[in-house]
Amino acid sequence: MPVGIISAIAFGLGAGLGLFIGWLWGRSKAGAETELRRQLAQRDTELAQLHDQLTEANAARAAAEAKHAAAQQLLDEAKRTRDQALSELRDAFKALSVDTLRELQPQFVERVTEALAKFHEAAKGDLAQRQEAIKGLLEPLKQQLEVYQKRLDATVNAQATALGEVKKQLETLAQQSQLLAQETQQFRMVLRSDRARGRWGEETLRRIVEVAGMSAHCDF
Repeated sequence: MPVGIISAIAFGLGAGLGLFIGWLWGRSKAGAETELRRQLAQRDTELAQLHDQLTEANAARAAAEAKHAAAQQLLDEAKRTRDQALSELRDAFKALSVDTLRELQPQFVERVTEALAKFHEAAKGDLAQRQEAIKGLLEPLKQQLEVYQKRLDATVNAQATALGEVKKQLETLAQQSQLLAQETQQFRMVLRSDRARGRWGEETLRRIVEVAGMSAHCDF
């Protein structure tokens, strides 16, 4: 076979092989690009989901912090109200007498009612979670009220007992005064009569002798 024909055949085969290889390479490159685009799109979707989850988590954390701050503020206000009420109660016990306490008892009850109303309003928004906390805040106030009632009852009872004793002493003094008046009247009547004065003198002398222990040496 002539050399020219062989060269032409070899050139044709080489060109065909090159075209085939180029076609395969182009096809592989296109598939790789498609797969890469798919993976990039999937990554973008996952990143968007993660961003949404992070946004929701930040929002939930901010809401939780806001609730915590509101609850803390509620507790602080309740503590201040309790401390103020207890301070006013202590000042009232120091400065007021029993009679004044009786006169101001309606105001005292009103003040306690207002304090309880404030606690009730504070517990409205989150009563289920703050019930134990509010109970702990109200317990000292309840104890103060019980102490106040016991002191008031004890003072009233002591005053009633003292008044009873004074009344008895006054009655005894009145009886003694009446008896003294009767004896004074009898003494005046005795002094008006010579004979009665003599008997009174003898009786007085006899009593003096008896006190002196000389009755055996005297004959009346």
